[in-house]
Amino acid sequence: MTIKYYSEEEQKQKLLNGNPILILDYPCHTNDGIVKIKESREIELIELFEQSKKDKKIQFFIPASGSGSRMFQFLFEFLGDPNEENRSKAEKFINRIKEFAFYYKLPIEIRNRFEKEEIELDEFIEFILFDECLNFSNSPKGLIPFHKSGNFILNPFQEQILQGINIAGENVVFNFTIQKKHENRIKEALKTLGDITGKNPEIHFSEQDTNTDSVAFDMNETPAVDEEGNLIKRPSGHGALLSNLNKVDADFVLIKNIDNVQHIEKSAKAVDHFKLLSGVLVDAQSSIFEAIHFLNSGQREEGIHLINELNKSYQLFHSSLHFGNYSDEQLIELLHRPIRVCGMVVNEGQPGGGPYWVKNDDGLVSKQIVEKAQISKDKEQYYKMLKATHHNPVEIVCGIKDYKGEKFDLSEFSNDDLYFIVEKDQQGQKIRYIERPGLWNGSMDDWNTIFVEVSSKTFTPVKTILDLLEKGHRED
Repeated sequence: MTIKYYSEEEQKQKLLNGNPILILDYPCHTNDGIVKIKESREIELIELFEQSKKDKKIQFFIPASGSGSRMFQFLFEFLGDPNEENRSKAEKFINRIKEFAFYYKLPIEIRNRFEKEEIELDEFIEFILFDECLNFSNSPKGLIPFHKSGNFILNPFQEQILQGINIAGENVVFNFTIQKKHENRIKEALKTLGDITGKNPEIHFSEQDTNTDSVAFDMNETPAVDEEGNLIKRPSGHGALLSNLNKVDADFVLIKNIDNVQHIEKSAKAVDHFKLLSGVLVDAQSSIFEAIHFLNSGQREEGIHLINELNKSYQLFHSSLHFGNYSDEQLIELLHRPIRVCGMVVNEGQPGGGPYWVKNDDGLVSKQIVEKAQISKDKEQYYKMLKATHHNPVEIVCGIKDYKGEKFDLSEFSNDDLYFIVEKDQQGQKIRYIERPGLWNGSMDDWNTIFVEVSSKTFTPVKTILDLLEKGHRED
């Protein structure tokens, strides 16, 4: 199970080749690539998962290395160079400070000085950002206190554990990808949760493989160096986590982002939707395995019938595919691959990728999660993008074992040609480098994919600290 590493010369050539562009056939819509499941069927599928999870090894895979300091960017800007925009956000932050869970982690002396207006605004903000009490300027996002529940103040690591157990049961295992320097603080927070709740599931931590880091180049495609003459390298995006995911040994893997977690009082819908997605996977995978069994045993007619029924239920394959035109071997190849069930929310202007039918190099059309950077700016493709109705919230349930119970090598189903080109300013110079195919984009290019419409109430990401003022994060 090997993940390909790119040499400096290979990376340079990818930059010279330009940003890879996907050819959109059209966006997936409800009942055309995205399944909308009736309430009565939802209940059945959730129950199917509840019954089957007793016999499944289920693990969560949660990327959690992101910095918490980005959530406070407007405060850093306000301290350094105040303007109308960051001042307005800073005022909102201060005026509603008592609505943030972290306020109650501040020393009582600081809170008293603030409430008596005896502390300068800059000093108060600097204390929040830099004092070792909170030290938000040097904390991962997962350690920022998000929610207050009664007398308890919880951060995303703790809440992902509680929500995950509600979804998959006491035997669920958690995999967090983190920065090593924060591991002890994270373990301490999770130990505190265990001491309070008695819940101590199996938890694993891993880091992004530094061998996947990308060489940065200047605008002349020459390797960029820092002030001390050292080669500048950059992390190559969440696609580098494919090697971490490939090491997970489970029947089902549930993927979500660390910051997409609701207040425990508002989490019931999210819990049910992950159970629903898991139930869809149980049902679809069962049909796939049975169809492969029919095809392997010479029962072609029964196999094709089952594939057609599967496609009617979950729109796994494009309607242009006529399964009778394929040999048994070709049909097995079509079915014998990892499968993912992805929640999709109605697009309300959120950033990020969306679900599309995409034309492949072999002439077939498949379902993909596509980022805007992967879409051509020509008029025809651009207007297809504008017709998209749904958005990817990263709520994904993966089946990574085959009909024999053996793990797939996920690297075999990735498309290394679907990298991204990133341009940034660093240390006063413009640099360019490649990011690996996104974990749920090109890294899952050859997976079988089911998209299921889910409520936007399940999608409550926290990109700035002010997002914690939204309904999904508030205590009733």
